[in-house]
Parts: sequence; structure tokens; C-alpha cells
Amino acid sequence: MAWSPRTKFGLVAGIFIAVLIVLAAAIWLLYYRPLAAAGLSVRDLVHVTRTPLAQADQALNTELEKMKAAGEPLTIEEIMPPEVPDAENAAPLYQQAFTLLDLSQADEDAWSELHNSISHPRKAKTASVATLEQIVGKNAPAIKLLAAAAQRPRCAFPVDWSAGFRAQFDHLTKLRTCAKLLALKIAMHAIQEETAEALDTAQVSLAMSKPLQREPRIVSQITAYAIQSITLLPLQQALIEHSAPTSACRKLFDYLQQMNLNEALLHTLWGERALAIRAFDEIQDHPDKAIWLIGNDVQTVRQAYNSVLGPKIFALDKASYLRLMSELIPELSKPWRESVQTRELLERGIETVPRYCIMNAVVAPPYVSVFARCAGKRDVATAQVRLAQAALALKAYKNKRGKYPVSLEELHKIIPWELREDPFSGQAFVYKREGDGFLIYSVGLDLKDNAGHAWDYVMGGGRDRASTGDIVWRCKK
Repeated sequence: MAWSPRTKFGLVAGIFIAVLIVLAAAIWLLYYRPLAAAGLSVRDLVHVTRTPLAQADQALNTELEKMKAAGEPLTIEEIMPPEVPDAENAAPLYQQAFTLLDLSQADEDAWSELHNSISHPRKAKTASVATLEQIVGKNAPAIKLLAAAAQRPRCAFPVDWSAGFRAQFDHLTKLRTCAKLLALKIAMHAIQEETAEALDTAQVSLAMSKPLQREPRIVSQITAYAIQSITLLPLQQALIEHSAPTSACRKLFDYLQQMNLNEALLHTLWGERALAIRAFDEIQDHPDKAIWLIGNDVQTVRQAYNSVLGPKIFALDKASYLRLMSELIPELSKPWRESVQTRELLERGIETVPRYCIMNAVVAPPYVSVFARCAGKRDVATAQVRLAQAALALKAYKNKRGKYPVSLEELHKIIPWELREDPFSGQAFVYKREGDGFLIYSVGLDLKDNAGHAWDYVMGGGRDRASTGDIVWRCKK
């Protein structure tokens, strides 16, 4: 039976449509279904499809070349602390001290009492000198090792940097504990009016923060800030009512002058970026390795990176992360007062990271938030260090003139030590004489002069999240 032209046309059209449907289904199953399952929108799918692989690779290479041209490290091997000979390395001595620590829960409570007695003097009791002597006495071997470690020229703790983000930093908690022990020793010397010994002990404690400033991890920097804060708190108590030898004041002043917390944070941000680059490369080859970094989102990464469009997605994803960090790092290198609005814009900007940038969309929000807060912590720690220096110079002035100066300008005429500015105002600290003593303060995170109304800025326990109040040093005589 002969088919009519209309029938033939209908048959051919039907076959053509069927082929198109099969082809579309195949494309959906091969290209888009894994990506749709990964949460990508139609708009994302269209963008990835229309972007040539060469263009995606070029975007990634452009970001990497910018970093190379700026001399910034791309690998963790370029930025991890160098190996140190045992004879010069303080780390073995610190590790020996860790094994000798003898601190009970009651001893830990003595630190809490010390902290509260200084931060909230009307509400708290202070550990007795007998209690402090007992704690210091039974930990004398550990304290001796800490003092010996502080004399070593360099320090590098054993860290398996090849483990990337999974590297363990067991020494951080121990160093904080040692700082609390030495804080109790400083408090003991303060009560006994042994200010020279208190200042020497403070330097031993601060020495524990220095190697952490060279470790390219945010957690190390936060621990360094905590050690500095834990140390300077009882140091203020030691100076609040007692004089201190000018030579001891100058020795600690010069030691504090060496601290460059801004440089340490920049080094750390480069390190965090280098670790992320390694994580991207590991996950491209083995998506299941992402589970330790992004938890339940590992299925999303696996589906996207294992798809036909996986190479494009990887290049666009990694380039997006590097671009974000290239914008963020210079802003966080600025003083807090200069970058508040920009940081807020960047934090809002991470919410617009394209969904096809799977890793960046998952990892960037929490990390950028931590980095931004760390910039505030850095400047709080910087203010505390510089206030301590000012207090030491003021004590030296009183030793020479018998009273405190009426202004910081008068102080500099007699004690020409280099006092640095308030990192939050960009100007000199606010200074006033109060009776036989003085008040000196930074305007703090809120960038407002609160007339010396202090907030508890001790790092840890969530207290550093507060953003109001001044950072205050006050001496009564």
C-alpha cells in the first residue's frame, strides 16, 4: 500500500521528534542531571555550558599568575615554618614542660578568679597568695623549662603540614594552659610587690606567642592573641599600684616593640589560601576527600566534579575562590578602622557566589567570616600590646620625675621611647591623670571614645565578640 505524501511527512517528522527527545534525554542524563541534583539552577547550567573549557582554564590561570607576579605563595611548602635545629629550637623544651604541668581543676579555677578579680573587681574574689605560691611551686620544673625555651632563638613545633587542613596542632591548647600558669605567677609577684620579676615572667609568657605568629593557620593566630591577652591582664595588676625598675620596663618595652601582628595575619591568610588550593586539587582527583571539609555537601561536590562538565566547574570554582581571597586579603591587612565597610560588603558578596562554584559557595561563607573577625582580634591584641608599652614608659617617667606627666607629649620629652598609635583611632591613645595615677585607653572596636568605660576584651569564651567599650589601662599610683 502506497503512503500518501502527508503520511510520509508525518512519519518522518515523528521519527525526527523521537530522535530529538532521545537526544535531549541523553544530554540531560549525561550533562545536566548530576548538576541539577547538585543544586544548580537552569541559569547556572546554561552559564557553565556556554563557557568554553579554555575560557574557564584561562580565568583560573589569570588568578594564579596574579599571585605569582605579586610574589605571593601558592603552596604550603612555600609558607610553612622552616625546620629548626634542635639546639636552637624552643619547641622540644616546651613539649617537655607540657609533660610536667600539674594543674588541677582548682588551679584552673584560680585563673578564672584572677581574671574576674581584674575584669570585675566588685563581683569576684581573688586567689590568696598562699594558693598562688602553691600552684607556682609545684609547677616550678615546668616554669623553668618555659623560661629556658624563651631564650632559644627560634621555635617550630612538629606539624604534618602535608596533611593540609587536617594537620593537628596539639601544642596550642598546652601553650594556653602554660600562659595561664605564668599569669598566676605574675599575679603572685604582683601581690608580693616584685614587679621586676612580674615583668620578666610576662616576657617568658609572651615568648610563647611568637612561634604561633609564624604558623600559617588562623587558629594559631587566635591562640597567639589569647596568650598575649592572658599575659597582659595580670601584668596590669602588677603595675596598678606599684613602681617598676626603669631597666625592667625598658627591657619588656623593647620586646613588645618587636611584635608585628599585622604581618603575622597577612602571612596566615596566605597560608590559608595555599591550603585551600591544595584542598581544591585533592578534591578534584578524589571528591570523597571533601567530606572532612564540607561534611554533608560531599555528595554535591561528587556529582558536580564527576559530571561531563566537571573540569569546567572545577576551573570556575577555584578561580572564584582565588578572586574572592585576592579581594579579601588586602582589606584585612588594613587597620580595622579603615576596612569595616569594605569587609561588610565582602561578607555580603560571598552570598552571591554562583552555585556552580560548588566548593567556594560552601566553604567561603564560614571562612570569610572567621577571617574578618580575626582582623578585629588582631587590632585588639595590638592595642593591648601598645597600651602595655605606654604604661611601662609612664612608670619609667614617674621613676625619674616622681609623678606622672600631664600629657603623652610631656612623657616623650623625658622618656623618648617610641610610642605607637591607637590602631583603632589612628591617633595617640587617650591619656589622663587620675589623682596619683593615670588612665590610658584605646577607643576599641566600636571606634568610639566611651570615656574610658572598659569592656572585657580577654580573648576566649566568646568575650571577644563584644564590640563596645574602650580598651583600658589604669594605674592608681
